[in-house]
Amino acid sequence: MKRKRGRTNGKNGEKTTSAEIYEMFVQAQLLESDDLIEEAVETYEEIIQRVEKNAEGNTIVPITLDAILKNAKRMKEIPEELLASCALNCIGGHYLDIDLLKEGREYFEKALSFWIDNSMAMLNVANLEREHGDILRAIDTYSKINDLSIYLTNECGTIDWISDMVISPLKQSIEISMYMSAFLLHLQGRFSEARDLLKNFKCRYRIAPAVWSCIGNNEFNATLSCGRRSHGLSQTKSSSVQLIGEPIPSEYIKALQKTFSPKSDFWSVTSYRDRGYF
Repeated sequence: MKRKRGRTNGKNGEKTTSAEIYEMFVQAQLLESDDLIEEAVETYEEIIQRVEKNAEGNTIVPITLDAILKNAKRMKEIPEELLASCALNCIGGHYLDIDLLKEGREYFEKALSFWIDNSMAMLNVANLEREHGDILRAIDTYSKINDLSIYLTNECGTIDWISDMVISPLKQSIEISMYMSAFLLHLQGRFSEARDLLKNFKCRYRIAPAVWSCIGNNEFNATLSCGRRSHGLSQTKSSSVQLIGEPIPSEYIKALQKTFSPKSDFWSVTSYRDRGYF
């Protein structure tokens, strides 16, 4: 994907207002929805150029979520740093779509240099670490996203642009982040930390720590105690799949089969086809 130069900044070099930058952002979003990706990226690039030119050579100080919400009622316009950050995150997403991971990450990190709490950009960085980098760094970044949950109930969340551009993306990011955190913490054997995160999903059951402990280990005890049963394991020094006899009680198996049968009410009641990530 080639970077295209945007048009000149305003008339006669005048500063571009936040309202004008927001109009450009909406235009770019519409271009994306029409699958006009190159045109959308060009518009996002122009947004970034205009915000940078507005700074007149001064270092752009990243805006924070706390500052946005504290000053939201007094703000007459959407902060241009927020708009630039969102534009950068969108461009990064397009680079991921064409498997240019390094370039995508550079855009996500630049997005955070404009808005340090851009949850979507943080989530993209964490996902890249999880899939292609370091699991511990991924957990650390997911944790930072999870910490932003204190802002979900902020009274300013009812302001239209705050709801659309801050709270709604934050809520989606936190849901995915908590899920991924719990998964990675299980892989790390940090079960109590993972359990605390799972409580947010109102889970009644989880995979037992004894089962998670089998993953990645080359040697196992002959017997794993799990609840009221003990299960024999075939011992091996290879990394082959291990067979655990009757890991789920038969009464639970029947309940699961009934709940998830093709004709079960589960699929319609939960709107499974349209419910998104989870």
